[in-house]
Amino acid sequence: MIEIDHGQNKIILTKDGNIKLQIEGPDKKTYKVVFYEVEDSMGNVTDQCIYDPDLLFNNWNCIETLDYNSNTYPNKICIRITSEMGWFADFIYDKNKNEFYRINTVRNKEILNSVKDPIIIGGVPGGGTSYIARLLKYHGLYFGTDSGNFNIRKPHESITFSSIKESACFYKKDYIKLLTEEDIIQMKKNINERFNFYNLMFKNQLEYKFSNFWGDAPTDSIWGWKDPSVSIFLPIWKNIFPKCKLMIIIRNIEKISKNMVDLEGEWFRKNYNDGILKYFYDPDISNFSEGDVFNCEFNKVVTSRKKMNEMFEWIGLEPLHTKEEFLQLLQETGYEGRRIDAD
Repeated sequence: MIEIDHGQNKIILTKDGNIKLQIEGPDKKTYKVVFYEVEDSMGNVTDQCIYDPDLLFNNWNCIETLDYNSNTYPNKICIRITSEMGWFADFIYDKNKNEFYRINTVRNKEILNSVKDPIIIGGVPGGGTSYIARLLKYHGLYFGTDSGNFNIRKPHESITFSSIKESACFYKKDYIKLLTEEDIIQMKKNINERFNFYNLMFKNQLEYKFSNFWGDAPTDSIWGWKDPSVSIFLPIWKNIFPKCKLMIIIRNIEKISKNMVDLEGEWFRKNYNDGILKYFYDPDISNFSEGDVFNCEFNKVVTSRKKMNEMFEWIGLEPLHTKEEFLQLLQETGYEGRRIDAD
């Protein structure tokens, strides 16, 4: 068992079969918790979500429901807890040691100054961002220790950066899910009215979590992160990383296979002709130089070596020299659509 205080509340994690999280106390706070498999039973780093319950409040609890008697029960599980005003607590349960321990508790103010300017990748949920992220990861763009194993189909999003973004979504004892135009307008209004607060909150959390993002990787690597909702939070990230570059992945709905069905894809299809997509595709880039923004047309990049090389060269990655290299890269990264080298 492990417990910490948050105001007058206690956050308690216990392992009796499954992992149970309890929130006890009188404070009327709102909590968001997500459970991730960090390392599977074979020792592979996966960082995939295994449990994402509804919002929790004081005197509430939740429990993950994996088969703890199975040989496939994860070696390590991360329990990420966030709450109002940027409060967070991250824990690991280690099956082999049968113990909990807390991570991201040491602040490093220098690491932000020791890394290259990032490539920030946005787009629309279900609009091809996961595949492009997987492709770029395979080709050498560093996405962090916590962005999932390459062999997993999606989402290839860093837990570090998604958790920081999500900490801004608490509003008046509720949580903004960014699934409707009303949600997005409210979030943008919040950021505009409390920009200094969110800027300090994001930077503060990054100083605690950034070392975990890098792990043992060299900090002079070309790096970035992918978040389909990054356009909404772009003013904050641009302030923290003034020389960052932005890639927006754009996808044509008419060329998506009808056999590809998932929650994000269904949301993309449902909202394709609605006004909500403009908030993802058309961020304010007035403070970016022209060469620091790249509109990645998904259907062209995956069918043309020339277009794919334009993307690689803009990032600073090695281009593909032959058609065979292009086709092999598509195959090895699990591309499921048509393969046409349109050079």
